[in-house]
Amino acid sequence: MIRIFIADDQLLFRNMLCRLIGEDKDYLIVGEASNSEEVFENIGSASPDMILLDIRMPGKNGIEILKEIKPIYPKMKIVMLTSFEDYLTIKEALNLGADGYLTKNTDPDLLMVILKCIAHDFFVMEKTMHEILYRSYKISKENSYRYEGINLDKNDINIVKMIAKGMTNKEIGIALNYTEGTIKNKVSSILSRTNSVDRTQLTLFALKNNII
Repeated sequence: MIRIFIADDQLLFRNMLCRLIGEDKDYLIVGEASNSEEVFENIGSASPDMILLDIRMPGKNGIEILKEIKPIYPKMKIVMLTSFEDYLTIKEALNLGADGYLTKNTDPDLLMVILKCIAHDFFVMEKTMHEILYRSYKISKENSYRYEGINLDKNDINIVKMIAKGMTNKEIGIALNYTEGTIKNKVSSILSRTNSVDRTQLTLFALKNNII
């Protein structure tokens, strides 16, 4: 029997998942959460084999939760659920060890099959998401620029320019239509790659290389 924990702030959707999954004798619902705090409070005692984790959660978002949980419970399957699709979030989830990445409009019968596949060590991603990932990777590769031996793509450069203007992660996220957590991780990556300890040094790097 596969022990399932469902984390989603939408009560109606969470209840629907509980009913759907609970009807299958191969699954057991061991816990629910509507925000990140409830996830961290209950995940240990629930001991699930798999978490269905919404990307957009109150408090810490799904990506941030994944980042904290996966190193502690590496064998626990974590399936990201989302109602939107974007390259940076998909890429970040994969880098952090997500075991599946699905949209919330996945067919219910198909979802049951997918969860069993993931439980048996298959990684599952919907075709549309794979196409977004591949297309964005291809575009990123074709539009990559080198500064002092460091590769920065157009997204990186846009973020650097906004940082130089003094914009916060939240403001950058709104401008680029990404979550604040995604931008936070992206900024950390840019700082690391450019050997900048803070945003001021990154701005100096941008000035030196005529990015701004």
